[in-house]
Amino acid sequence: MRFVCFFLAFYLSTFSLSAAERGAYHQHFSLKGDAVLWKRSNHFKRFNQTLVQLKKEKSKEGGDKPAVIDPAQSGIESSQLLHNMHDDLGVRIGIEFVYDRQTTWSISYTGFLHWEGREVIEKSGKLSLPFPSDAISSHYQDADRASALYSSKFYSVDVTQWKYVTPRYVDAVSISWLGGLQFFNLDESIKLDFTKKNVTHPYQVHTRSRSIGPFFGFHFECNPHSYITLGLSANVGGLVNQSNRKIEMLAIHKDEPVRGYGSRIASPGYFISMRPMVDIHLIKFFNCIIGYDFLYIDGVAVADRQIVTEKKGEGKPNDKGHVIFCGLYAGIQLNF
Repeated sequence: MRFVCFFLAFYLSTFSLSAAERGAYHQHFSLKGDAVLWKRSNHFKRFNQTLVQLKKEKSKEGGDKPAVIDPAQSGIESSQLLHNMHDDLGVRIGIEFVYDRQTTWSISYTGFLHWEGREVIEKSGKLSLPFPSDAISSHYQDADRASALYSSKFYSVDVTQWKYVTPRYVDAVSISWLGGLQFFNLDESIKLDFTKKNVTHPYQVHTRSRSIGPFFGFHFECNPHSYITLGLSANVGGLVNQSNRKIEMLAIHKDEPVRGYGSRIASPGYFISMRPMVDIHLIKFFNCIIGYDFLYIDGVAVADRQIVTEKKGEGKPNDKGHVIFCGLYAGIQLNF
């Protein structure tokens, strides 16, 4: 262990000295830490899913009409649960190595993000899963009460190389090319509970998506003052996704649980990210940074698109979903 520590210390010291000889900035490497306040959302209404269906009854004219007048109580949909997911506080930590005035390497981790959305509806004998009655267990039909809990957990890791067209913090305007490797991990679950005659029957869906791929982008910044830098980063990248799904439900003709598993090893996807920021550097070894994050990931398995019947529980997961993460961040950077 001592030998490993000595080797790392020796490597970093020689790396810093070589960078200094090539005309790097005053810092050789930097440590960064941000607090992120993100929201998990979905702004495309066409992907909304009905999770709990309100039974309809025949009207006097012969057509179908909802069994309740209030349109806000028409059942439970995935958009309601996503809307109920409040902003969550997470962290981003990273380190940057300044090789010379044209090149910087960075690695960062963003995580400890967990969102939950809940909804409850009570309508005596009128609540069911959104499937024909012969496709699901009677335990999920004509329930008196239904509750839904949508849980989403996320973290990411990226390795980035910065190539400066013009030096940062020095010229009035700086442009940099960005390239690297990105990894995402998204774990989600939906738990539906149907209460019928004071007995609760669960229906659960769990998904996990791991995505990795290269990306390319740019960073533009201007320096209106020696202490202030305004910047904008934008990246786009391709992804290879591995998705897994597990479904737990009650069988149609018995009370024993049925578990359905499915996996898809290599499905394509992509992501887009943008980050405007303000960098305040009043002293040489310390920066204060505030900004806004936007991240769109397409081609992943999300829990609300996996609601299936027992007959379809063994198939591959639906990996055509997407997620949007956005929110403010603020942090510090220590330069050495």
